[in-house]
Amino acid sequence: MRRPAIPPGEAALARLRREALMINAIAQGMLSTTADLATQSARTGAAAGGSGASTGDRLTLSAEALLTYQSSQTDKNTRNLWESQFGLTSGTQMLENGHRQVTTIEGSNLTVMEYDGDTHAPSHYLVNPPEIDRTMGEYLCASGVRQLAISETQKFGHVTYFFNGNRSGKFNDKLEDYIEIRSDIVPFEQRPWMKAAEITDAVISAIASGKYGMIRLNFANGDMVGHTGVYQSVLVAVETLDICVRRIREAVDAAGGVMVITADHGNSDDMYEHDKKGNVKMEDGRPARKTSHSLNPVPCIVYDPGFKGEYTPELKTGLGISSIPATCMELLGFVPPADYDSGVLNMK
Repeated sequence: MRRPAIPPGEAALARLRREALMINAIAQGMLSTTADLATQSARTGAAAGGSGASTGDRLTLSAEALLTYQSSQTDKNTRNLWESQFGLTSGTQMLENGHRQVTTIEGSNLTVMEYDGDTHAPSHYLVNPPEIDRTMGEYLCASGVRQLAISETQKFGHVTYFFNGNRSGKFNDKLEDYIEIRSDIVPFEQRPWMKAAEITDAVISAIASGKYGMIRLNFANGDMVGHTGVYQSVLVAVETLDICVRRIREAVDAAGGVMVITADHGNSDDMYEHDKKGNVKMEDGRPARKTSHSLNPVPCIVYDPGFKGEYTPELKTGLGISSIPATCMELLGFVPPADYDSGVLNMK
């Protein structure tokens, strides 16, 4: 989607955004949380023999966002723009690295980026969000391919809103179906199977119906249960997916389809923290749990039971998740747009 040109009355805001980008290149940590600044203030105050930020200090108000920049690098006209265009108030606070101008955003009416392109919220922001158009979903709709997007609540937005380039809604109501299976509201380690079986049931039914040329689904287990760091729960989560993927594979066999399996990052594959030498870190006599995403390469598996030599058995290497749209389009018999990242198939 193309964004309309900036109206003349918005010229001052556009200038402010450009100058904010320059400020960002100069300042160290342009955007800080209220807690960060309050902590710095308290630390500096204590070092000077004072008590730091008081309860009534503006820096301790958790409902406000704070923007810091070096006043020595910011001219008077820019500071006036902050105050006139956004209704901001200014004050000086001594931080560890010296004097900085601290601008408080009243009512939190300013963010670094517009976070909702459909409702254009918030009304004031510093940096335009990336514009993503001609996504695979839009391309396939324009080509008349009926699609299904399905997941449970935890990942439903990933197969719809994010998959469509941060766009709400469907490209074509007649060609697209979206199914959200409500996630359980319990800690993931207590129910590590999540809604994988329900997703699988719906996908198998959709495959058998013959209605869809493309089905995209996301199993949340590996990520959400992986974040808990509970090893035994992760084992159950991954074994659940083993069962579900096998069931879907059997449905693909029966329908004469193709299945592509991949991920955007790892999690359950690396459950312990490691030191720089690769040794598992210990915590209270036990391996230290890792609850963040791993940095391991993710697999890309193309299961094509009807393969007739249309491409070589060896996939291209050194590619990433952005190669999946072109891969799926080629498997569907389409030529991907020229500016798409290359697919993983070596087509003959």
